[in-house]
Amino acid sequence: VSTQSTGMCEVKLRIGLATGPVSVGMIGMKIPKYCVLGETVNLATAMEERSQPMRILMTNYTRNFLVDTGIFETLYRGQYKIEDAIIDTYWLVGSSFIDKGPEA
Repeated sequence: VSTQSTGMCEVKLRIGLATGPVSVGMIGMKIPKYCVLGETVNLATAMEERSQPMRILMTNYTRNFLVDTGIFETLYRGQYKIEDAIIDTYWLVGSSFIDKGPEA
């Protein structure tokens, strides 16, 4: 989306995260493409579709993994029915990690 007053372009991302197994491979001979397939990819897509601009929405399993690191903070968003399962979802709201750059 470009703003007419500044001529700058503004991009607002929606991000969905899911953790789990995937299959990867190359498809095609003439124009090969790298593909990532599996239920985890489908779940991440569902998280992205239910997210909001400039927010990161994740599954409970991903949230548990991130919170266990002690670095990330999350906020419960609610439950969604995805395929045949009810999934608890969480927003990523903060991080205590500070990138100080290369040490001098």
